[in-house]
Amino acid sequence: MEENNKSITLIAKVNITYKGESRIAAVYNDRTAILDTGEAVTLSESQFAKVMEKWQKAKDEEDEKAALEAAKAAEEEAEKARKAAERKARKKAAREKAAMEAEEEEKQDAHLRLPRRSYREEFSNVPKRPSLAMIAAATLVYVAVIGGTLFGSTYLLDNYMNKVSVAQLSTQMAKDSQFTPDNLKQLKMPESVYAELNKSAPGGLVLWEDAQGIVGQYIAMDAVKGQYLSYDFVSESRTMANPWIQNLDDDAQLYTIQFDPYQTYQQLLFAGSHVRMKAAMTHLDENGRATPQTSVCSISEAAADYRVDDDEKEEEKAKVDTPKENEEGSEANADGEPQPDENKESEGEKAPETPKPSKPSKAEIKDRFDDIVVVDIINTSNESMFDVYLPLARMTRDDRREFLTEKAKSSGAAAYYARFTPMSLVFALDDTQVSELSKVENMTNAKITYTLLPSSSNEGSAEENSMYLKFMEVQRDVNEIFGDAMATQ
Repeated sequence: MEENNKSITLIAKVNITYKGESRIAAVYNDRTAILDTGEAVTLSESQFAKVMEKWQKAKDEEDEKAALEAAKAAEEEAEKARKAAERKARKKAAREKAAMEAEEEEKQDAHLRLPRRSYREEFSNVPKRPSLAMIAAATLVYVAVIGGTLFGSTYLLDNYMNKVSVAQLSTQMAKDSQFTPDNLKQLKMPESVYAELNKSAPGGLVLWEDAQGIVGQYIAMDAVKGQYLSYDFVSESRTMANPWIQNLDDDAQLYTIQFDPYQTYQQLLFAGSHVRMKAAMTHLDENGRATPQTSVCSISEAAADYRVDDDEKEEEKAKVDTPKENEEGSEANADGEPQPDENKESEGEKAPETPKPSKPSKAEIKDRFDDIVVVDIINTSNESMFDVYLPLARMTRDDRREFLTEKAKSSGAAAYYARFTPMSLVFALDDTQVSELSKVENMTNAKITYTLLPSSSNEGSAEENSMYLKFMEVQRDVNEIFGDAMATQ
């Protein structure tokens, strides 16, 4: 387990620029960076070198500071031990001196004159010089005190720097793969780093003590080896795909059309929304110039007009290409007499006329765009907005609002809010609808307008209706939280 911890180590939490946006990322020593969105990227050599340089400098400063503090603590402890030993020696000497004085006084009282004593007897009570063994023993005690102090300081420092253990992926995992014990390993990190990373993960990081609880569940998105695991990556079932696209008929075609989002009410516009499409037709004068007059009709009616206009243009072109008849009549024969024209129409007979195309009546035209389901939306960053909404829809209401509130207060609030701006709508159409809509898109005097329709709870499958209601709730939270945040700036 220790070898795995040494092979991939969290280096630092820094700000990096990714796709033009400033992101908070956790950087590991294998050049992997985990963004605050949970996405994993690989840093370039230059980016990684800058992070390593900054990390090494910080690490050296921390090591130097720790060493100085440990040395200072050891010196203080040794000084305390020395002073205690001195105090003890002084107390002992004082007790011995007091005892000697008491003994002298007692002898003087008993004998007025003391007998003459030898030199050996005179100096028998003088403390002896310490032996080498005593000096060696005292030195060992001193070294043991200093070593214990250093060990204790290192132990406490190590516990302070590595007191939170989280779950980490030991292998690369593809979306919808099932968690096994072999996929997980323990990763230790400082409490301060854990607090920051846990704050940036909406669902929170998976603690190592809770890791066994996710075994058998599924990973909700692709992940790389060495990535720390948050609950946003964990799903009790396989990740839900877009149900409006997943449940399409085989003959349906995905058709993408751009539109102006700032002229459309966006509060109910996301995957699963129902729209009515109309064509605003600008009237042209005899010279083909636009007039102030406009009319609104269905896409199918506009396509029918387009077809009739094409047929008339083809007929006019055929007349122009037909060679004119000889205005002088039929050619003369060899005798100078006029040659009768066999092709000339007899009196009273008329050449059959080609029937002109007639515009079908309004009652005959079926409006195929009066209720179209939006299967997906592409935002200004060319992302699928279903994928933008889905992670938020999977969260609880409280967790989602807390996460959005933190995002709204961050420096990248505007960029994140822009991900909810639609730029293109994706529809599932049949061949006839594709033909009619493409004709109207190519008309110079037509503009497509949209009307949002309320979605009924029984119009789609249970899965679609449930997801639609969740998206409505997400949209309300996003608009409320970011609208208030933008208003206060």
